[in-house]
Amino acid sequence: MIDHSVHLDAGSAAWYDIWSPWALLLVLAVGFAYFRLIRTGTGIPGYSPVPVAKQIYFMIGLLLYWVAKGTPIAFYGHAYLFSAHMFQMSLLYLAMPPFLYLGLPEWMV
Repeated sequence: MIDHSVHLDAGSAAWYDIWSPWALLLVLAVGFAYFRLIRTGTGIPGYSPVPVAKQIYFMIGLLLYWVAKGTPIAFYGHAYLFSAHMFQMSLLYLAMPPFLYLGLPEWMV
């Protein structure tokens, strides 16, 4: 986590402040759970195979989340640039949700 009590300096920031391993871990866990569920969900009522296009949409949504939360955009948006922060929020609130929604199969909604 980023400590709010000190001024953040990119030169002295640890690599895990700039490249968040927790965001990557979350994306990998959600992606694993999604693919495991769509591959082995045959016991779920209303289950049908998920088209490749929907799988790609979901992965794009997860990628957008990782870009917004796991890359230096999050660090610099929090520490230095309001424009980077607003770009991050645009990704999280405007770009990511439609892709995640389009990636969900009907039986999962």
